[in-house]
Amino acid sequence: MTTYTILSGRACHLDALTDHELSALREVLDHLRHNPSWVSFGAAWPLIVRRWIGEAAFFEAAAERTCGLYRICQDIESRIGIAEGRVAPADYRDILVGWIEERFPSRHAFCVAAGMDDEHLSRALSGQKDLSIESFEGLLRVLGRRLATEANIDGKQELEQAVQQLQSYLIPEAPST
Repeated sequence: MTTYTILSGRACHLDALTDHELSALREVLDHLRHNPSWVSFGAAWPLIVRRWIGEAAFFEAAAERTCGLYRICQDIESRIGIAEGRVAPADYRDILVGWIEERFPSRHAFCVAAGMDDEHLSRALSGQKDLSIESFEGLLRVLGRRLATEANIDGKQELEQAVQQLQSYLIPEAPST
């Protein structure tokens, strides 16, 4: 299954997109060729997606916790904002939320599994409190993850890589003859 990883670390399964969603994604990526600003893209992609999947499906997708077309477009919008310096990059809290949503039906269910008080997690995720490295590593163990570091890359370069990944899925390379 081909996946696209959004900034929060969640994997979006591209193979699960419907034909209409794939058509909408193609048009969204085509719109990106005009190098829209963060504000312009943020106004354009919902219109494109609504036209392809309909108003009701659009708002249903917005309310779902699944990682489909809506989340992919939000992710691209965020990457544009980061590249322009208008949006802060995802931090460990955003990534932790993504992993929790991916593996557990609710934050409460995660807290039960992790042996953590719901309020403590809520304060940590909102930035009111910090997690100790030991607490954080314990939460990662429950999520089946581990702490690692990676090199920082430029926001614009990250956006280009994300778009390139989506385009290569939509337009596979022709087999060499």
